[in-house]
Amino acid sequence: MKSLITSLVLVWSAHVLCQVRDSFDITEFLVNIKSSPSLSNAFSKLNRIQTTETKEKFNIVHFGDSHIQGDFFSGEIRRLLQAEFGFAGQGILFPYSLCKSYGPKGIKASTSGLWTGTNILKNTEKKNTGVTGYTLYTTNSNAAIKFEVTDKFNGKSSNRIAIWSSSDSSSYDYKMNDEFKLIEEKEIGNNIKYRIYESNYIISSFDINLLKVKESNNKFYFHGFEFLNNDFGINYHHLGVVGAQFTHLINNAELAESQINQIKPDLIIFSFGTNEAYDQNVDTNYYYRSITNFIQNIQKSNPEIAFILTTSPDTRSQGRTPPNQRTVNRQLERLAKELDLSLFDLNKAMGGWGSLYRWYEQKLTLDDKLHFNSNGYSLQGKMFTHSIFKEYNHVIQNQSIDLIKLENQLHDLLKPIFYEPLKKEVIDTNFTIKKTENVEIENKPKQKAKNQIYIVKSGDTISEISRKYRTTTKAILKANNLKENSIIRPGQKLLIPRN
Repeated sequence: MKSLITSLVLVWSAHVLCQVRDSFDITEFLVNIKSSPSLSNAFSKLNRIQTTETKEKFNIVHFGDSHIQGDFFSGEIRRLLQAEFGFAGQGILFPYSLCKSYGPKGIKASTSGLWTGTNILKNTEKKNTGVTGYTLYTTNSNAAIKFEVTDKFNGKSSNRIAIWSSSDSSSYDYKMNDEFKLIEEKEIGNNIKYRIYESNYIISSFDINLLKVKESNNKFYFHGFEFLNNDFGINYHHLGVVGAQFTHLINNAELAESQINQIKPDLIIFSFGTNEAYDQNVDTNYYYRSITNFIQNIQKSNPEIAFILTTSPDTRSQGRTPPNQRTVNRQLERLAKELDLSLFDLNKAMGGWGSLYRWYEQKLTLDDKLHFNSNGYSLQGKMFTHSIFKEYNHVIQNQSIDLIKLENQLHDLLKPIFYEPLKKEVIDTNFTIKKTENVEIENKPKQKAKNQIYIVKSGDTISEISRKYRTTTKAILKANNLKENSIIRPGQKLLIPRN
């Protein structure tokens, strides 16, 4: 009898624990992507790849700033998408270390001869910069670049490789190692040469050695390389530049549109806004016009491309509050609406204005409060991809992608951020997050009043609202079926009970 009672107690305890776990509903915190006709068409192609033996390649180009160059955010999206639709490549890679930056992981690069590295932030003369946002430049005809693929490389090497370089009459030519055979060559626009080489072996290293074949040859630009894998599945290019703004790509990467036409992306993702958020001199009208013109120019040559804009995440770089974060994000939302583009509100997915403090407390950011660590970026990537999968299932009208596993992971990752109160009081410009408190209003004159509706504003807390209306946090929580640790969001309607 005693053992039976013990078993019943254990079963009941487990039941109670499950109820506590399930009381956190992640659907409140998962942001849906705004769809568009072009994204629906892209999903149709993905569905063909997923359900038939059609050998189609789906190209994704993801532009952005340091959040993308590090490839933790984009890398998680790529991993999840390729797990569903197949691996077709990691896109164009660039030896950022030769430009005194970082990445890609697992690629060692060295040079002989004098080379100069630049990017779209420094490239005010528009020196032949393309989609990577970086370029290596030399005037030395005997210069060379050597590459080695190490076991830390998070992609897949292959026996085929594409090289992107300069091609005009003043450009040096180059040769690869003897093991490589040239199988295809294209001139892209007026300034880019695209060559595909093949080896009898999986590529572990390769050299690019310059050649002077004409008297007019006096310079060479290297734009990147790409391992060419399967001819079907997802080929995902991540193209970020540390410190970049959207207008840097637009104004200082003159070869970008030509390369986009060669890549023929099915989907372009733009993840800019963080650096604009801290720029006191951002001209929002110019910003809006520049992005509009850039996207419309791409659409003229590639009308079937789908676009997704992501808003800038909430950050507090070195303790600074970004003055233009909400302004820039509103411009991105306006662009998505007026150009009929898709939008993923990453800022809202994080929790909105001031949510950085919750992510920081859960050790999901770096100490600079500007960048996230690998776990933080991975979580953002999971939220973004969940919105893609959910909309994909909706568009093709079946549940071909099982979301249960991903949603269980998101439940466990989001609950500590949104469900648990902050350990410390945090005060920010125009924003306050406080530890949840139960404040009883005592010795206040009673007022006869009808129940009221209050619309939550940015920075509000339930305790502050209760003081304003001379009631208690407990009364507001009860009237709105909220829990003590519930989060309120701007625009949310709260019923304020009479005293």
